[in-house]
Amino acid sequence: MKNSIGRCTRTAYWTRVIFVAVINILLRIFQKASADPGIIIFIGFISFFLSIYLFIWGVRRMHDVNKSGWYIIVPIYNVIFAFTPGTKGPNDYGEDPKTSNVIEADYMYEILFSILLASFIACASYALLMETKIIDSFQKSEIIKNVIWGVVFVASFIFSVAISIKNSIKT
Repeated sequence: MKNSIGRCTRTAYWTRVIFVAVINILLRIFQKASADPGIIIFIGFISFFLSIYLFIWGVRRMHDVNKSGWYIIVPIYNVIFAFTPGTKGPNDYGEDPKTSNVIEADYMYEILFSILLASFIACASYALLMETKIIDSFQKSEIIKNVIWGVVFVASFIFSVAISIKNSIKT
């Protein structure tokens, strides 16, 4: 077996593509609604990491059709192999991912739950800071407000993912 990051099915790949597309649409709406450079920079970082995330899943999709991950940079291969069924059974890049879809679906639900929980915690924290007027001390710097919101979101996301992983290890 070649050194690889694994394989993924068409369903797993397209689920992630749609998920990232929805997030990118929401980010663009927030970006258009705000002229604040802090939000634009923050959205740029999120978009960059989402692109890396999709690139990795694209490489895994190429591995599922027994092609090198380098084919991801050739646009025609992206279109063709995104719809091509994967090789049945093991190939040069690992075992058939269809045998592990249940585990993969469990992790997907845990990540979605973590994102929802992180969003709730970030919004609740931001509302608390607004209600207690603590956030008003940063009135002159809109960037600091956005950094606070971003740090709370990322920290709560990492915390909820860690709890999900800890709970899945125990079971």
